[in-house]
Amino acid sequence: MIKKFIMICIIILLLSMIPGCTSISYDNNNADISNNPQPEVFEGAGTSEDPYLISNLNNMLYLANSVNNEKKSYKNMYFLLTADIDMKGYDWIPIGKKDAWSQNDFMGNFDGNGYTISNYKITKNWTFATGLFASCSNNTLNNITIKNATIRLDAGHNLTEVGLLVGYANECRILNCSTEGSIYMTSDAAQQNLGGIVGNIFAASSSNSSIIKGCKSTIEITSNGPYPNVGGIAGRTTNIDVVECDTISIIEYLSSMASASGGSYNGIGGLIGVNLRADVRECNANINIVGGAGIWKVSGLIGYSEWADIESCHVIGTIKRKNVNSDSAPINDSLISSGTNNQISEDCTCEITCEYD
Repeated sequence: MIKKFIMICIIILLLSMIPGCTSISYDNNNADISNNPQPEVFEGAGTSEDPYLISNLNNMLYLANSVNNEKKSYKNMYFLLTADIDMKGYDWIPIGKKDAWSQNDFMGNFDGNGYTISNYKITKNWTFATGLFASCSNNTLNNITIKNATIRLDAGHNLTEVGLLVGYANECRILNCSTEGSIYMTSDAAQQNLGGIVGNIFAASSSNSSIIKGCKSTIEITSNGPYPNVGGIAGRTTNIDVVECDTISIIEYLSSMASASGGSYNGIGGLIGVNLRADVRECNANINIVGGAGIWKVSGLIGYSEWADIESCHVIGTIKRKNVNSDSAPINDSLISSGTNNQISEDCTCEITCEYD
């Protein structure tokens, strides 16, 4: 028996030395992909004329692992989705990485090309940022469609940036993307930037070309963190204009902690939670927001906003407050709950039904 075992080990060792018999580890035990290992290079040259082609789940996995583990940013490279990808039954590893010790951004340009990525779920706290892409910078995400996505996390004490498309985006362009799914966050202390498209998107200056344009989201978000920034499109925007975006948002805030309204930059809105120095134009929000007694910066379009021009935006829906009454905690039925130096054009409309429980 011992001799037989030794012979088997020798055979396995010899086979592993033969070219083509090596394997690639994807650091995930939820799917068996050993029958179709991804080669070490993508088809295509990575240029705008000849982009890297993404045609299956293995391609996506290889991209995630090469960015996260090998720290390849793919700066100024181009990717093109060439088929629908169904991730059912798979716990997704976000592309990019942002935590307390390091940040590996995806810096390539990804074009969804009209195809759909469906049924992904995330239940593991990989980093401080989470989504199909966890962390991106200086790139363009274009024509990406996500359906039936689920993110369900316990954030602990960490800053959490979660979006169905991308968690954290720095100096990025997000164009013509569509998401459908749910985000459920439990936390006892974390600030939460949660959005149907992006959790937190930032640009150093409003003069750059960063923007969210032509995006749509059908989203259910549940949060109980004491410092929420929650919106149907974006949790938090800084120097990033939001243009021609639509959302159907069901947002539930479970906490009754008074500290939920503490700090200047916290809020819940049908479109954006917190908006700083970013204009919002031609956007529509159909909302159903339910909030506990702890949050008061809640409104139909934007929870908290500073130095923004709001033009041609329309909101319909319901805001309900739990465990409060109209005298002690009146509901703000306008486009913006709180903020300063905002200009709202006359062509904006807001039809919100206020309810108390």
